[in-house]
Amino acid sequence: MVFSSEQSYVSSALTDKNYLVSASATSTATSIISQEDADRLALIKAKSVSQDSANTQASLANIASANERVPSLSYYLNVDDVVNSVVYVDTTIKDPSVTTDASYFYGRVKLYNLENNNYEGICSASFMCSQNSTGTYTDITNFISLDNGLIVSWLTPSSILNLELDSIINGMVTECIVKATTKIGKSDLFYGKTFNLKVSSSNGKIYFYFTSSI
Repeated sequence: MVFSSEQSYVSSALTDKNYLVSASATSTATSIISQEDADRLALIKAKSVSQDSANTQASLANIASANERVPSLSYYLNVDDVVNSVVYVDTTIKDPSVTTDASYFYGRVKLYNLENNNYEGICSASFMCSQNSTGTYTDITNFISLDNGLIVSWLTPSSILNLELDSIINGMVTECIVKATTKIGKSDLFYGKTFNLKVSSSNGKIYFYFTSSI
């Protein structure tokens, strides 16, 4: 009976030991798995934070680029150049009509830098003109393309004195806001930038003054 009791005690002890070893192994494995999961989650989170930071930096860079002021620019064209480049398009006035006279023409001329008088781009414009009992009017579509990459266009509705060429061309005088929404080639110095544009006329020239606007 003593032998049996001792055998039972040893067996019980071995069973308890095996249980403790098994429990310890399970706990260790669980601990290892949990650590691996934690490391993996930490890596994922770090990558996410890094990507968010990169996106934020890129966004701030884009905003800074869009808001970056560019130098003021000044150009002019000669009215005589426009007169000499005119291409007329036939117009027909329906009878009867409140319009008593009309003309439509297009011109394309060189633009010169006001600071050094160098030829640095082109200006083209089309002029749709009409006259009735209340006055004389022209709707002007303007387009400027400069060698530095600035490309803009705008519309100028204007009341003019008469249908003489000089009067019509001087109808380009205006003040407006333009945005460079066209890019040709790789130049992006002005692409997306907004400008205040003032167009004036003096001594046979049309002047264009661009100042950056945020």
